[in-house]
Amino acid sequence: MDVPRGFRHFLCGMARGGDFYFAELVTQLRVKHPEVTLEAVIPYREQSRHWEPADRRRYLALVKSCNAVTILQEASADPSHCRPRAASPAGCR
Repeated sequence: MDVPRGFRHFLCGMARGGDFYFAELVTQLRVKHPEVTLEAVIPYREQSRHWEPADRRRYLALVKSCNAVTILQEASADPSHCRPRAASPAGCR
């Protein structure tokens, strides 16, 4: 895998799903291209608080592998993010 045209610093919101796959791809890219950096840009500190344990472990491992971590705010502005998944309305994650 080659580095896209001149890109060296990648940002990731660390959401479950596509963001996880993106972070894993950049992590693999860094093996061959150590000049590439990955920064986690986390919307709020407790983003993974109510996630399933497997998702939370994957998230924490990915965050740990980043070159930098930026947390945008301490708490979520969306109250639905403050409840456990089971108590959230359908489709709210």
